[in-house]
Amino acid sequence: MQKNEGLVKRELLRLAKRLRVKAEEFEKGKDYTRVEQARVYAQFLEETAKGVDKRLKAEN
Repeated sequence: MQKNEGLVKRELLRLAKRLRVKAEEFEKGKDYTRVEQARVYAQFLEETAKGVDKRLKAEN
């Protein structure tokens, strides 16, 4: 199960990074509503990944 959770964590962080890049693109296009939405969702994914990481460490 740890292997799967490690993969989940990595995927969450990858998606968060893509969203941060997308937010920069939206900012260039002056679409500030989407900038904020992308950043908030990226932060949510990062926090979720931290929770997965804590859970993995607690199991060890």
